[in-house]
Amino acid sequence: MLLTELPDDILFKVVQFLPLIDIILLRKTCRQFQCITLERTVWIDVYRNSVRERFLPPGPALHHSVHELERILIRAQKLDANWGADPAIIKRNWSLTCEIGNTRCMELYRGRYLALGGLHSFVLHDIHTQRRLYSHHEPDKNFVFWIYRRSRMLQADYDQEELFIPVGKFSKSKKSLYLMFWKIEPSGSVSIIEPQNVNITNSQMHIGYGYCMCRLRSGEPILFHIASQKIYTFAEMEEQNRSRIIDVVIMANHVVLVYSLYAVNLREQRLFDLYALPDHSQAQYTDTVLHRTHTGMLSWVFNETTCISSDIDADHNTGFIWLSALFVEQGLRALRITLNFDGSMLFHFSNNLRRHADRHTTEVLSHPYDSILTVIPGSRARGVARTASLPGRPMLALYNIHVPQNGDLTVDAECIWLPQLLLADAYTFDGLNGLLCTAAGDQVDILEFA
Repeated sequence: MLLTELPDDILFKVVQFLPLIDIILLRKTCRQFQCITLERTVWIDVYRNSVRERFLPPGPALHHSVHELERILIRAQKLDANWGADPAIIKRNWSLTCEIGNTRCMELYRGRYLALGGLHSFVLHDIHTQRRLYSHHEPDKNFVFWIYRRSRMLQADYDQEELFIPVGKFSKSKKSLYLMFWKIEPSGSVSIIEPQNVNITNSQMHIGYGYCMCRLRSGEPILFHIASQKIYTFAEMEEQNRSRIIDVVIMANHVVLVYSLYAVNLREQRLFDLYALPDHSQAQYTDTVLHRTHTGMLSWVFNETTCISSDIDADHNTGFIWLSALFVEQGLRALRITLNFDGSMLFHFSNNLRRHADRHTTEVLSHPYDSILTVIPGSRARGVARTASLPGRPMLALYNIHVPQNGDLTVDAECIWLPQLLLADAYTFDGLNGLLCTAAGDQVDILEFA
């Protein structure tokens, strides 16, 4: 029996498990296979089967056509190969001009929309068409502070229909700083949201899953829900700890606050508090106070924590949280937090770190900072961090983090020389599309790994 004589439903099952390149080659053999390999159901199954092996964006989305799914899968395959090469391969490097001059912050949304922020300005570029979509300039009497903590882009950023960038708008007439958001739609259109009289301080803000963590002018930390514009405060927070929050990890249903404290012997420590987030699907939810569910103290010193995976049973008050964090000497490491029924925490560090580097770059990998991770929750993460550069050689650390079903997280790390970082005022990274952007003066360099 010839292969073409098999029923179509059998051929569909066969094709969906073929390697990507074989499907494309099979399409060229005859009209029958051309029709089969252009069926959207085939590419939906291929996509879902590839999620376990490839670093893929969420999907497939309903609006993805057959050819779009094919392009996404081919790009993911090329990106995995180039990112995993030793050293990693940058396939393309190009530039665009921005009007800000001195870029303070930048963010890349959906691998396409590049937002650049200065002291008085905000500009949005479409890097696919290399066009400026939006610009906003404040008069001299007002300042715009883009002061939030660099977002560690999550899969949720692709699932949500819009992106919110929080900023502080300073009015000289009122001598106050107010919370404001730039809202970016998937189409690239931009609008401004100004909540009523949310007077904040000039401190870092954190954003994720529709929430923004900031500090009121009184010094009190709050969690602002953007859609409902509700302000939530934290119960069980000691007043002396309010100014000691150094990091915030916002998850789908919980938020972790990390404090810097000092023991009696003046040794620095890290205090963790876990709070449950409200369920906004309940129309009658009126409580505006968040309650702490777990707390724990750790004697290690680290910064820039990011949630990689979590499994929390709210009914039994138990579970696990996997975080990544930057240590001064050890570099990026994985931290597992066990949540006990009595509200306590247990901490465990993973030692599964593989460094693909020579002796000199291994030393550099031990001093990372300013990290950006793209996280697919519960699965894997890909990220970058600046490092303590060798003289005249700006270095960039590259990370791959894998979440096994059982056991510790695995972290692969290497270091590459990147001259664009030498004079960069800001940089951003999108691991799903393999794009790294650096800004220096009025020039933005865009590097593509795929």
